[in-house]
Amino acid sequence: MKNFPYKFFICVVLFSMLLSCSNQRANEPSTNEENQIELTTIQDKKRFLKQILKDDQAVRDGQLESSLIATYGYNSVEHKEYIENQWKQDEVNLHKIELYLKKYGYPKKVLFGKDERVVPWLVIHHSTNISVRNRYFDILYNAYKDGNIDQTAFSMYLNRTYKFTFREDFDMKGNFSSDIEISRLIEKLGLEQGLEKE
Repeated sequence: MKNFPYKFFICVVLFSMLLSCSNQRANEPSTNEENQIELTTIQDKKRFLKQILKDDQAVRDGQLESSLIATYGYNSVEHKEYIENQWKQDEVNLHKIELYLKKYGYPKKVLFGKDERVVPWLVIHHSTNISVRNRYFDILYNAYKDGNIDQTAFSMYLNRTYKFTFREDFDMKGNFSSDIEISRLIEKLGLEQGLEKE
């Protein structure tokens, strides 16, 4: 019986540790929570989009990049780290925008300012993954047609997609309007099939 207080003490400590671990797990975000967003008001959505824009721009500094290249060289470890930080942030931003678009759709002109409406386009435009760029073509095309992004932005997205796809710049001879350029790019990229269903 002399060992009883000691054994009891050990049991209490072990139980407390198990309880502590259980509470810690409960406080950690679950996979489901990480894959959901709850933005109940327009102001919540605006703050969400503005934060993504802020995060996007925080890893982009033209002067800093030029300085790194001038000092260490384009293929240096320093410049590589700078670019890799961009890629990492772009992946985080893309995940957030995918969740946003799936739940709320593209931000509309009647409710959101230009700074907020440009964010989904900007994040998708920064992606170097052709599949991702093509996957969001319909959403960006409709955003362009509805006036939620301008012609220049949509043209830039298509031109960059073309460059990633064919490893060359898109080149049209002669005088042509932006509408014609956009139509040709959509045709060259094979993205017109979805538009025929509309």
